[in-house]
Amino acid sequence: MFLWSNLYSNCAEAQSLEQIRHLGDSLLAIGSRGGYVELERYMFYQHDPKIRAKVCLQLGEFARKNEDWDRALRYFQRAADELTGDSTYFEAQKKAGLIFFLKEDYAAASQHFHLCNDSQHYPELTKEARQLELLSENMQGNWDRGEALALNLFPNEPFQVARIRELYADARSAKLKNPRTAKWLSRIIAGSGQMYAGKVGRGTLSFLLVYGCAALSVAGIVEGRILFGIFTGASLTSRFYGGGARYAESLALQWNERQKFNQAQILNTYLLELMGLES
Repeated sequence: MFLWSNLYSNCAEAQSLEQIRHLGDSLLAIGSRGGYVELERYMFYQHDPKIRAKVCLQLGEFARKNEDWDRALRYFQRAADELTGDSTYFEAQKKAGLIFFLKEDYAAASQHFHLCNDSQHYPELTKEARQLELLSENMQGNWDRGEALALNLFPNEPFQVARIRELYADARSAKLKNPRTAKWLSRIIAGSGQMYAGKVGRGTLSFLLVYGCAALSVAGIVEGRILFGIFTGASLTSRFYGGGARYAESLALQWNERQKFNQAQILNTYLLELMGLES
């Protein structure tokens, strides 16, 4: 009698779980966030980690489509935590990497894609992850790592290999500005650091402001308006002088970021063409 009662209870529970799952799926299908609640309830009673991981992937994908990046990342991480070494684990890591890539956090994206390199039993997934890791490394300006990945992915065609090496050589030789040089140039001659960083107009303006305020300060003191000369002219001179040096440093950093971005775009455009040709 106990056996039949227990069997009936398990069947009823299974049926109830399936109803909750069906309701959650239906709510997600019509774009309702109530699907989160129902499927969370389903996972609470579901003891199979494989099923829980797949539901987490489903919820993460729904959040991603709704551009709810943080929620999507939480679900993909939960899916990865449920299973290690399974295809679902690697799929979750890849999807998390894609979220970080869309958020332009390329370092985090690259880390997640790199975790998929251990998925030897899932060659297609590993290949996709390596391609995405390559694009992420390029976006960070990691030319050595990017070139190694590219040559590993496309080793067979001599023309492609030569072109890849040429593009990475161009990226390494891109003209960058030294932020410290920009800062100290502006400390020596106001505005010169901005000019060095590629902003001649702003450098000229900084030069005029600093030395104009300095002249105002000197004129005030010479005319006997000592307090005006010290607290107005000298104060403004100091502010524009120090601010100009910091701004020059910032402009140099911005210049370098633009250069890296432009080189990464050239590289990734060519590499995406190769990936398209392969597929």
